[in-house]
Amino acid sequence: MEIANQTIDIDGVRTHYIEAGKGPLLVLIHGGGSGADAWGNWRGCLEAYAAQFRTIAVDMPGFGRSERPDPAQFDYGQSNRNRHMAAFLRTVSGGEPIFLIGNSMGGATALGVTIKHPELVRKLVLMGAAGLDISNPDPSAKKAL
Repeated sequence: MEIANQTIDIDGVRTHYIEAGKGPLLVLIHGGGSGADAWGNWRGCLEAYAAQFRTIAVDMPGFGRSERPDPAQFDYGQSNRNRHMAAFLRTVSGGEPIFLIGNSMGGATALGVTIKHPELVRKLVLMGAAGLDISNPDPSAKKAL
């Protein structure tokens, strides 16, 4: 299996990703925590995915080989992770819907992108995903006591 390390500029942030395989696009988003990155999260299953998909495992800003912008200049909050990832997905997919897997914090990002931009995601898988702080969009829902 041939693995390529690539970087692209997404809204002024140098973003690293690993790419392998051919076929429909599958993007993998790693979890958070000290030392988390795409390679550490996905190396054990990359070959299996790459046998069926053009597989991209992305390092989110501040992780792995992606740029670490100064927190005084860059918002590392969830809404900005969602925005950055949506722009990344549009760039690598050419706007076509993709398969998306998110782990832990990456699951929250995958979920946030899918809620806001459902046109970008063909199928979504969440693994131990963190939740999102969103209001229930159903006005008939009653608040829990």
